[in-house]
Amino acid sequence: MVKVNRTYPAPASLAIEAAKGTNGSYNEADVIDQLKKDFADKCYICELQGLQDGVVEHLIPHHGGKHMDLLFAWENLFWSCTHCNNLKNRAEYEGNIIDCCQEDPEKHINCVYTNTDTVEIHVRDAQKSSRMTAKLVGEAFNLVNTGIRENATTIRKNALRTEMWIFFKLLNQYRQNKNKLNLRLVNSRLRTKTAFAAFKRDYIRMHSNEYPELQEFLLEKI
Repeated sequence: MVKVNRTYPAPASLAIEAAKGTNGSYNEADVIDQLKKDFADKCYICELQGLQDGVVEHLIPHHGGKHMDLLFAWENLFWSCTHCNNLKNRAEYEGNIIDCCQEDPEKHINCVYTNTDTVEIHVRDAQKSSRMTAKLVGEAFNLVNTGIRENATTIRKNALRTEMWIFFKLLNQYRQNKNKLNLRLVNSRLRTKTAFAAFKRDYIRMHSNEYPELQEFLLEKI
């Protein structure tokens, strides 16, 4: 999970649909288009990109329209995959997940991918939101208590493996020849709008002794 810059004003349809009450729709075309653009068409939880099953996710549940202020609130709408949306739909996560449009998740959780295809999500502080967010992101890659979820986690691990393989290949090229082109190629994969950005960025943080000159690129939020 990485920081996302939400754009304003809110899509025009939200005010129109909110006036209809529970008969209104919070997922009109302008909402979908803006969320996909703001979130780089990535699930904000697992960071899978190019979603085939993208859904509008409410960070704070509206409980079937009981809380109308949350149902159509632009600040409460996020772009998610169905897999993560279903995982988050539990009482323990309600109100306990980091708002990645308000806070920088990279300051609170550490996303680790190993060469054994293990995904580990650690906390950087003692905040409950950090702990619960780490648990949720970890489940997105590791929870296999049903056949459907095992398939979903396999898809995400395979996509993560592919992205990390490309990243490591570019890093190796850069180590062999630290020219401007190779530096630019590595930097392009560290941008927060890329797939699984948190894993690549945390890899560079964890290897700061090897790549001290790359640390400045982690300040990029685009």
